[in-house]
Amino acid sequence: MNESNDFGARAEREWQNQERALRLERNGAAARGDSSVDRYRLIVRALRDPPLDPLPLGFAADTAARAERDSAPQDRFEAWLEHGLLTLLGIAAVAALGLVGAPALEMLGTAVGSGALGWGAAIAACIGLSSALDLWRKRPNRATIS
Repeated sequence: MNESNDFGARAEREWQNQERALRLERNGAAARGDSSVDRYRLIVRALRDPPLDPLPLGFAADTAARAERDSAPQDRFEAWLEHGLLTLLGIAAVAALGLVGAPALEMLGTAVGSGALGWGAAIAACIGLSSALDLWRKRPNRATIS
């Protein structure tokens, strides 16, 4: 039994059904009840009359401009407010540490060992260094090229 010949015959039948469906749709003939041809007629109709409207002219440029506008840095008031609130949070953290910090750190030190303060300092150093590098990277470039 030669399977490659069977595949070729099926492909030829499908091709003929597609062509017949295209001819029937072009001529406006009524459905004939052949389900394989009727399925291809639906495809021909869908391809001939797409349901979606075409994209407007300048769509890519408008989308790029909107993306650029949305990714623009925040205005000065928002940046000032963000920095002010972060500073206030830092002051509150220092105040809370001053109020309950010594007994809590002493209790943590006895529970974990003397390495707890070292780990806390290492974590604080990592956060501080990461924040400083992020601010340095985001700073405006003031160099002028002549």
